Amino acid sequence: MAGPWAAETRYGGAVDIKRAADLYAQGRTLRQIGAELGVPYRVAEHPRRPRTTRRGSGDVATLTHVRQAAAHGTLARWNNGCRCTLCRRAHSDTQRAWGRARAQQRLPVEMRQQLLDAIYSGRPFRMVLRDLGLTSNQVWGLTKTDQEWSEKLNTALMAMRPDDLRHGTNAAYVHGCVCSDCREHQRIRMAKNR
Repeated sequence: MAGPWAAETRYGGAVDIKRAADLYAQGRTLRQIGAELGVPYRVAEHPRRPRTTRRGSGDVATLTHVRQAAAHGTLARWNNGCRCTLCRRAHSDTQRAWGRARAQQRLPVEMRQQLLDAIYSGRPFRMVLRDLGLTSNQVWGLTKTDQEWSEKLNTALMAMRPDDLRHGTNAAYVHGCVCSDCREHQRIRMAKNR
């Protein structure tokens, strides 16, 4: 393998740069090139920014940055393609935290307090949402991730629900009641229709 196109590697032995460039030009992945040339894949990881260098007659060879692999259970390892249990958990934890932060931004504390005050004043829930420029998805979505908000909202809705309705029925929900009983009935009713 030693020849004018061979380059010494830090892993001992030589790599045929011209052959590697030809394989790359054919559309082979760095993993495939590494396997064919006997170079461990971690040496041929996907680069962030490839560098090029000119050799003797002007042929261009793509070089990769050699870096140590991130530890398992990190987002960096997930982003490099690892799908082990630890890396999946790190990815899902990051996504969950990002989603919670986004939900908090979409419905700030001041807006939540205005919503609760309007409910306690006796205004209908859907009208309050419209007046505040909120969607029901914003309100109910945050209850999935913020337990304190969920309890406050549920307390307000239960305290202000009309007494003249039979709760947990379609009629009460259509009338505008969104207490936990009416929401649960509606959820079950909609699930049957799917």
